[in-house]
Amino acid sequence: MIQYILKNNGRKDLRSFGPRMPISLCIPSRTANRAIGNEIGALIDTGASRSAVSPTVAVRMGLQQIGIQKVSLAGRSEVVPTYAAAIYFPRQKFTDIQLIELLGLTLPDQPVECLIGRDILSRWLLSYDGRSGECRMEEEDSPLLMIQPEV
Repeated sequence: MIQYILKNNGRKDLRSFGPRMPISLCIPSRTANRAIGNEIGALIDTGASRSAVSPTVAVRMGLQQIGIQKVSLAGRSEVVPTYAAAIYFPRQKFTDIQLIELLGLTLPDQPVECLIGRDILSRWLLSYDGRSGECRMEEEDSPLLMIQPEV
């Protein structure tokens, strides 16, 4: 079992910004470049069914747009690009995700560039302790993973 504790900057920070973790993104076929210098901040978002990345970051990382998707956001619908990506967890020992389709969402006024949604969170046991300001994640040992969006 792999366990990771997110401490962020304490209780007030957890309440203000939510649990965040560093991740690395890259083009799925370029696993050799996976963790070096490509770390971005990701918000653990239990309200998001799908994981997402800022389109600006997707372009900077060289991710390929593979389609568009209509999504429901707080009170509105929007058509957004989708990108093929690989996700790595350079500071944790979680299983790499070799292929995932990320939504391209603008994340204004957020200290993150990516959302980790339930498509990834479904692999982990997640506990949120607002009193201590900690968020704990656990993963059973598992092989490399490819996550396909549900239709």
